[in-house]
Amino acid sequence: MSDRKSIPLLLKPEHISSIQSLNLVAKFVVEGMIAGMHKSPYHGFSSEFLEFRQYRDGESTKNIDWRKEAKTEKSFVRVFEDETNLTANILIDASASMGFSYGDRISKFEYARVLAASLAWILIRQRDLTGLIIFDENIREQIRPGSTNLKLREIIGTLQNSECLSRTNSPKAFSAAVPFLKKRGLTIVISDFLEEPDSILEALRHLKYQNQEVVAVRVLDPLEVDFNIDGAVYLNDLETGSKINIDSDVIKKVYGNSFAEHKKKIVDGMHDFHTTFVETTTERTFAETLQVILNKRGRLF
Repeated sequence: MSDRKSIPLLLKPEHISSIQSLNLVAKFVVEGMIAGMHKSPYHGFSSEFLEFRQYRDGESTKNIDWRKEAKTEKSFVRVFEDETNLTANILIDASASMGFSYGDRISKFEYARVLAASLAWILIRQRDLTGLIIFDENIREQIRPGSTNLKLREIIGTLQNSECLSRTNSPKAFSAAVPFLKKRGLTIVISDFLEEPDSILEALRHLKYQNQEVVAVRVLDPLEVDFNIDGAVYLNDLETGSKINIDSDVIKKVYGNSFAEHKKKIVDGMHDFHTTFVETTTERTFAETLQVILNKRGRLF
């Protein structure tokens, strides 16, 4: 699809299969989200009043607090949060399990890749230093934070060329990421979080110990949330290659409870060390998921 007019304003997961350019997808996701809001997300989640500072000769007077000047006989400027440079890193899981999709839905990785590109588009456009780490059991790609258009193109180009390949080992990968997280900042992890809960929480602790505010974004296929297949089922583990045939009634009895227990363990663990958790599925519009993430981000700084 090359004609901009043929791209829906509110881009949905089913629309992206015919769009080759990830940069174009991210741009239209963000523009569609902005069009559906009463105010821009560039201010909606980062323009809260931060502090006063003394007025500097020659700068605009629009943010001078005249009431404070009347009391102190000195000129002070109101500084807003969007005038500070945040350092943000986006960590995206490119392990084999992220390649899963059921039916004609897009894969978890395709969905996650659009989220990551859209977040980079937003963060860099508002002058935040933004980096990217793609991981499975190791760090596969790492782009140091920056806030230029060249940096945005580098991030999106790297995401465009990434594939799901190996097994997951997030504690190992996140430990290797620590040297790149030297400044206090925001780290957004996009994954299906299908490892053992203890492994997931160990991995996230590596980030918290580096003074990172962490937002964990869990992307799932709807089938993983609600296993509603009838009859015989052929299962193939994308990471280990093991295969099994099993009756769906057997899975339904076990899977629902196991999935709920797994989620409770990771959510409770994240809550204990103040990590924000967002769960979405590949049926949800990108704008909806992005808005949840950005609203969470707005309460972090």
